[in-house]
Amino acid sequence: MTLMKNFSFIIMDNLKFKKLSSAAYFFIVAGLTFAAGIGLLKISPQISPVSDDIEYYALASNIAQGNGFSIDGQNPSIYRPPLFSTLLGGWFYLTQNNSLFSGSMFQAIIHALGAGMAFFLFFHIFKSTHISLFLALWLGLMPPHISRIMLLMQEPLIALLTTFSILLTLKFIEIVFKGII
Repeated sequence: MTLMKNFSFIIMDNLKFKKLSSAAYFFIVAGLTFAAGIGLLKISPQISPVSDDIEYYALASNIAQGNGFSIDGQNPSIYRPPLFSTLLGGWFYLTQNNSLFSGSMFQAIIHALGAGMAFFLFFHIFKSTHISLFLALWLGLMPPHISRIMLLMQEPLIALLTTFSILLTLKFIEIVFKGII
């Protein structure tokens, strides 16, 4: 047991981080994840939209052009959930660029924010900067997760919003039940 304690002390002593705020770690995780996403976009060929991608892209393009929530630009659409397409359409409108690469840039930003939010969630649960950084960067940089930015799908946005809602729920429970749990 003593050997194990000494070994973990040596490792943790050499891995000391400067005392930074949680916000700084959020930006470190989000920045590294975003940089990796941009790197992936630069070295990978653009994937042609298929199936759901085509509809999300068409909805977002029509929103950006002022044609409303419509796939064909004339008839309203009710098949797809509106949040992702509306945000992507807003991105297209703000950047004045509705290319697939621009959509992937939007996805890279949302994915990076999701990884940063995961750091907050993990830190709230584990109270350890090391564990939180590892888990958040693992989520942000893991190939199956980061590759989602190549597609115009709502999964990165859902991951961001779900992580944020779990964090808010934990904060709420902590405030309401303070002293009970």
